[in-house]
Amino acid sequence: HQHVAARADQKLVYGLHVFHHALQIHHATPTASAHSAADTEPTWSPDGEWIAFDSNRATPEDFVPPEYDRERTSDSDIWVMRPDGSDLRNVTASLETLEQFPDWSRQGIVCTREGAIVVVSSDGSTELDVSEQTGIYGQFPAWVA
Repeated sequence: HQHVAARADQKLVYGLHVFHHALQIHHATPTASAHSAADTEPTWSPDGEWIAFDSNRATPEDFVPPEYDRERTSDSDIWVMRPDGSDLRNVTASLETLEQFPDWSRQGIVCTREGAIVVVSSDGSTELDVSEQTGIYGQFPAWVA
């Protein structure tokens, strides 16, 4: 079992290295945000073709927090990109809500939105509010099965 654990650790370290490297590549492009983004919670797609993560990189410099959360200093959305940093896109693009803690599911990316659990497609075109249908809320959702 220790050998399997070592492999898992190596994959995790490799995954975080690729995530960091890919984000460095993106930040070097002229279209990168002028402020320093907080890119967190990277997770690999099951096929290894995509990385989903949460980020505040789309927060405009003149960000005004929503009425219900005046202490908020930035936005957080779910983003996807290829392991080399290409095809970077915001799949939840909303300044009104915080989307965080992505994980991959069969239907797309499961994440939290202000404590509700939602599933969004990896291209952002569809979403399902799991909490609305089940009454279950929480943080750090993980897809099992």
